[in-house]
Amino acid sequence: MVWVHNCYMSYFKDNLKILRTAESLTQPQLAEKLRVTYKNISQWECGISEPSIPQLIQLSEIFGVTLDELIKEKQ
Repeated sequence: MVWVHNCYMSYFKDNLKILRTAESLTQPQLAEKLRVTYKNISQWECGISEPSIPQLIQLSEIFGVTLDELIKEKQ
């Protein structure tokens, strides 16, 4: 189970950066929308830490994607 979790979260960090830059958002701008620090965004994109489930839901709403699209490998 840990491998599956780590696998998905490795896709998440890449997907987050792709989605954020596609929307022309800086880390501080996205952080403001989520009410977190820009360091949180940086850590998520580097795979150092992970957002909570409520934060994942917020991210999916901000970018207009499903949770699957947010955390799974792009096809």
